[in-house]
Amino acid sequence: MQYYLKALPVYEDLGDAKSLGRIYNNMATSYRSLGLSDKAIYHFRKSLEFKRQIGDEQGVMNTNLNLANLYRLEDRIDSALYYSNAALSIAIKLEDHYTEGLIRLINSLSYID
Repeated sequence: MQYYLKALPVYEDLGDAKSLGRIYNNMATSYRSLGLSDKAIYHFRKSLEFKRQIGDEQGVMNTNLNLANLYRLEDRIDSALYYSNAALSIAIKLEDHYTEGLIRLINSLSYID
């Protein structure tokens, strides 16, 4: 984590949105594995900002799925469905039928008690 924290100001000074999106995503993944969901959510959202800024639709879709899965683990189904549906919209746009099918399956399972 210390290397990510050192890298952030460097890439911020360079205005390198692509690298910043990756760093925030990696930090979020690390926080998620440590069980620090709130920090993971914050960093995934920061990653989304940068990925949207550079038009990385695949990256936005994947980060939305990461957020959806994290919210699902937290039993925050409304938020999980929000991010899952955001990813679904992108999957349809990109004609990524495999991911689209997985998202539809996961969404349908969210309605089962």
